[in-house]
Amino acid sequence: MKVWLTAFVCASLAACAGVSRINHFDYNGYSSSTAYFAAPKGEMVLAVYGSPVADNPGDLPKAIADAMRGTHVDVQTVFVPTTEPDLMGYRTVVVFGHSTPKSVCSVKDADGMANSSPTAMTAAFCLGKEALSYVSGAVPAIATVADPILAAHMSLVGLTLFPDENPHHTSGCGGNTPICGD
Repeated sequence: MKVWLTAFVCASLAACAGVSRINHFDYNGYSSSTAYFAAPKGEMVLAVYGSPVADNPGDLPKAIADAMRGTHVDVQTVFVPTTEPDLMGYRTVVVFGHSTPKSVCSVKDADGMANSSPTAMTAAFCLGKEALSYVSGAVPAIATVADPILAAHMSLVGLTLFPDENPHHTSGCGGNTPICGD
Protein backbone atom coordinates (compact mmCIF):
# COMPACT_ATOMS: atom_id res chain seq x y z
CA MET A 1 0.00 0.00 0.00
CA LYS A 2 2.80 2.40 0.94
CA VAL A 3 4.48 1.83 -2.47
CA TRP A 4 1.27 2.66 -4.36
CA LEU A 5 0.74 5.77 -2.25
CA THR A 6 4.32 6.83 -2.93
CA ALA A 7 3.87 6.29 -6.67
CA PHE A 8 0.66 8.35 -6.63
CA VAL A 9 2.29 11.21 -4.72
CA CYS A 10 5.30 11.10 -7.09
CA ALA A 11 3.04 11.37 -10.11
CA SER A 12 1.03 14.17 -8.51
CA LEU A 13 4.12 16.20 -7.65
CA ALA A 14 5.64 15.67 -11.10
CA ALA A 15 2.51 17.09 -12.71
CA CYS A 16 2.98 20.44 -10.97
CA ALA A 17 5.33 22.93 -12.60
CA GLY A 18 7.89 24.48 -10.28
CA VAL A 19 7.41 21.78 -7.66
CA SER A 20 9.91 19.19 -6.49
CA ARG A 21 10.19 15.89 -8.29
CA ILE A 22 11.54 12.37 -7.92
CA ASN A 23 13.23 11.11 -11.09
CA HIS A 24 14.66 7.75 -10.06
CA PHE A 25 14.67 5.30 -7.17
CA ASP A 26 16.36 1.96 -6.58
CA TYR A 27 16.23 -0.73 -3.89
CA ASN A 28 19.19 -2.92 -4.87
CA GLY A 29 20.24 -3.75 -1.28
CA TYR A 30 17.08 -2.82 0.65
CA SER A 31 14.99 -4.87 3.06
CA SER A 32 12.58 -3.52 5.65
CA SER A 33 14.16 -5.78 8.29
CA THR A 34 17.52 -4.08 7.63
CA ALA A 35 15.83 -0.68 7.98
CA TYR A 36 14.43 -1.74 11.37
CA PHE A 37 17.84 -3.03 12.47
CA ALA A 38 19.52 0.22 11.30
CA ALA A 39 17.46 2.34 13.68
CA PRO A 40 18.24 1.03 17.18
CA LYS A 41 16.35 2.79 19.93
CA GLY A 42 14.09 4.31 17.25
CA GLU A 43 16.74 6.69 15.90
CA MET A 44 18.15 6.89 12.35
CA VAL A 45 21.28 8.96 11.73
CA LEU A 46 20.72 11.70 9.12
CA ALA A 47 23.49 13.55 7.26
CA VAL A 48 22.59 16.52 5.03
CA TYR A 49 25.02 18.09 2.55
CA GLY A 50 24.41 21.17 0.42
CA SER A 51 21.25 23.25 0.45
CA PRO A 52 18.36 24.22 -1.84
CA VAL A 53 17.75 27.32 0.29
CA ALA A 54 18.92 30.53 -1.35
CA ASP A 55 19.40 32.57 1.81
CA ASN A 56 20.52 31.35 5.25
CA PRO A 57 19.86 27.60 5.27
CA GLY A 58 19.59 27.83 9.06
CA ASP A 59 18.35 24.58 10.54
CA LEU A 60 18.01 22.69 7.25
CA PRO A 61 19.00 19.31 8.76
CA LYS A 62 16.40 19.71 11.52
CA ALA A 63 13.72 20.76 9.01
CA ILE A 64 14.50 17.69 6.91
CA ALA A 65 14.47 15.41 9.96
CA ASP A 66 11.09 16.82 10.98
CA ALA A 67 9.68 16.39 7.46
CA MET A 68 10.86 12.77 7.32
CA ARG A 69 9.33 11.83 10.68
CA GLY A 70 6.87 8.98 10.23
CA THR A 71 8.28 7.93 6.83
CA HIS A 72 10.61 5.18 8.08
CA VAL A 73 9.24 1.63 7.86
CA ASP A 74 9.03 1.89 11.67
CA VAL A 75 6.90 5.05 11.82
CA GLN A 76 8.04 5.76 15.39
CA THR A 77 11.65 6.21 14.22
CA VAL A 78 13.03 9.74 14.36
CA PHE A 79 15.81 11.03 12.13
CA VAL A 80 18.68 12.52 14.10
CA PRO A 81 20.80 15.06 12.19
CA THR A 82 24.56 14.88 12.61
CA THR A 83 27.46 16.67 10.96
CA GLU A 84 29.90 13.79 11.36
CA PRO A 85 28.17 10.45 10.72
CA ASP A 86 29.94 7.12 11.09
CA LEU A 87 30.81 6.45 7.44
CA MET A 88 30.86 2.70 8.05
CA GLY A 89 27.48 2.50 9.81
CA TYR A 90 23.84 2.78 8.80
CA ARG A 91 22.59 6.28 8.02
CA THR A 92 20.33 8.31 5.77
CA VAL A 93 22.19 10.75 3.52
CA VAL A 94 20.62 13.71 1.68
CA VAL A 95 22.71 15.64 -0.85
CA PHE A 96 21.64 18.85 -2.54
CA GLY A 97 24.00 19.07 -5.49
CA HIS A 98 25.43 16.48 -7.81
CA SER A 99 25.83 12.91 -6.58
CA THR A 100 25.33 9.40 -7.94
CA PRO A 101 24.16 6.08 -6.48
CA LYS A 102 27.81 5.02 -6.20
CA SER A 103 29.00 8.25 -4.53
CA VAL A 104 26.09 9.44 -2.37
CA CYS A 105 27.11 7.36 0.65
CA SER A 106 30.67 8.73 0.50
CA VAL A 107 29.82 12.44 0.18
CA LYS A 108 31.47 14.74 2.71
CA ASP A 109 30.45 18.04 1.09
CA ALA A 110 28.27 19.17 -1.82
CA ASP A 111 28.95 21.62 -4.60
CA GLY A 112 25.44 22.52 -5.82
CA MET A 113 24.43 24.79 -2.98
CA ALA A 114 21.33 26.63 -4.21
CA ASN A 115 23.15 28.04 -7.22
CA SER A 116 20.59 26.79 -9.69
CA SER A 117 16.91 26.07 -9.87
CA PRO A 118 15.95 23.35 -9.73
CA THR A 119 18.61 22.03 -7.37
CA ALA A 120 19.57 18.39 -7.91
CA MET A 121 18.90 16.18 -4.89
CA THR A 122 19.92 12.63 -4.06
CA ALA A 123 19.19 10.64 -0.94
CA ALA A 124 20.10 7.16 0.21
CA PHE A 125 19.74 4.70 3.04
CA CYS A 126 23.40 3.72 3.41
CA LEU A 127 25.53 1.06 4.99
CA GLY A 128 29.14 2.08 4.65
CA LYS A 129 29.68 3.19 1.06
CA GLU A 130 26.73 1.19 -0.29
CA ALA A 131 23.31 2.69 -1.02
CA LEU A 132 20.73 0.11 0.12
CA SER A 133 17.94 2.30 -1.27
CA TYR A 134 18.39 5.40 -3.39
CA VAL A 135 16.30 8.35 -4.60
CA SER A 136 17.21 11.16 -7.00
CA GLY A 137 15.24 14.20 -8.05
CA ALA A 138 15.19 17.97 -7.80
CA VAL A 139 13.70 20.78 -5.77
CA PRO A 140 12.96 24.32 -6.99
CA ALA A 141 14.57 27.37 -5.40
CA ILE A 142 13.34 27.55 -1.82
CA ALA A 143 13.34 30.77 0.19
CA THR A 144 13.42 29.32 3.71
CA VAL A 145 13.68 25.97 5.48
CA ALA A 146 10.03 26.45 6.50
CA ASP A 147 8.85 26.25 2.85
CA PRO A 148 6.09 23.61 2.55
CA ILE A 149 7.56 22.44 -0.78
CA LEU A 150 10.71 21.32 1.05
CA ALA A 151 8.69 19.53 3.74
CA ALA A 152 6.49 17.75 1.20
CA HIS A 153 9.48 16.75 -0.91
CA MET A 154 11.48 15.36 2.02
CA SER A 155 8.44 13.45 3.29
CA LEU A 156 8.09 11.88 -0.15
CA VAL A 157 11.83 11.08 -0.17
CA GLY A 158 11.48 9.31 3.19
CA LEU A 159 8.48 7.28 2.04
CA THR A 160 10.36 6.32 -1.12
CA LEU A 161 13.58 5.34 0.71
CA PHE A 162 11.83 3.18 3.32
CA PRO A 163 9.00 1.11 1.75
CA ASP A 164 7.29 -1.67 3.72
CA GLU A 165 8.84 -4.20 1.34
CA ASN A 166 11.43 -4.11 -1.43
CA PRO A 167 9.47 -3.51 -4.67
CA HIS A 168 12.11 -5.55 -6.54
CA HIS A 169 11.06 -8.62 -4.52
CA THR A 170 7.33 -8.60 -5.28
CA SER A 171 5.58 -10.86 -7.79
CA GLY A 172 8.30 -13.49 -7.44
CA CYS A 173 11.01 -11.08 -8.52
CA GLY A 174 14.39 -11.14 -6.83
CA GLY A 175 16.96 -8.39 -6.73
CA ASN A 176 18.90 -9.90 -9.66
CA THR A 177 15.88 -10.75 -11.83
CA PRO A 178 16.25 -8.77 -15.07
CA ILE A 179 12.53 -8.70 -15.94
CA CYS A 180 9.95 -8.70 -13.17
CA GLY A 181 6.34 -9.92 -13.26
CA ASP A 182 3.99 -8.24 -15.68
